[in-house]
Amino acid sequence: MTDVSLRRFRDIDADALRRLLTETVQQINQRDYTAAQIAAWAAEDYDRQAWLTRLRQNQPIIAEVDGMIAGFADVKADGYIDHFFCSVAA
Repeated sequence: MTDVSLRRFRDIDADALRRLLTETVQQINQRDYTAAQIAAWAAEDYDRQAWLTRLRQNQPIIAEVDGMIAGFADVKADGYIDHFFCSVAA
């Protein structure tokens, strides 16, 4: 049986969430985005502090499957979804 749980973002999740976003955009969504969009959204070289700040502001919900991060999402007060990503392995 698969154990699925939801929890709040913690600072230590930042690198794992960035990897998940990058892998998802580059592997799953490559046919949905232009090369320029992929390069902008899933760049290997990014400002880690800016990413952490964005996550702290958005406070995403983390989905874990059997203790491993399988996805994350956030919704702003005005209803805007900034991130909604699932792992290629999930």
